[in-house]
Amino acid sequence: MKITLEQLYRSYSVFDFLLEQRLPISLNLKFRNLVRQIAPHLVVIENTQASIVQQMGFEQDEDGSYEVSEEQHVEFLEQLQQHLQDTVDLTWEPLSIQEIADTQLSMKELEAISFLFHDIDEMSEQSITQTA
Repeated sequence: MKITLEQLYRSYSVFDFLLEQRLPISLNLKFRNLVRQIAPHLVVIENTQASIVQQMGFEQDEDGSYEVSEEQHVEFLEQLQQHLQDTVDLTWEPLSIQEIADTQLSMKELEAISFLFHDIDEMSEQSITQTA
């Protein structure tokens, strides 16, 4: 499965959350293996962020955070966004959304990991039909 670094970046916290859930062992192992595949790519993202920060010459406060003007912030995000469009190839067999049906996720969390499921659009349509 090919996904962008941006998808990984946005979904990692959800994977981390799923690793804490009581899911069937086989499903937990799938997510565990996925997180292991993702970890090196997250290092790439962190290194990219650090490189952009260094190139832009942000100044660090006493508490270790960076002072960034709105203009610099926009430029930083634009540069990061360009790098996050790179794709990576992961070994993942898409799941049915039913396999995590008992897990409580926010809409934002579900959207962040929607690429993991082969039937999420179909289930969404069924849900709309049932509530109409």
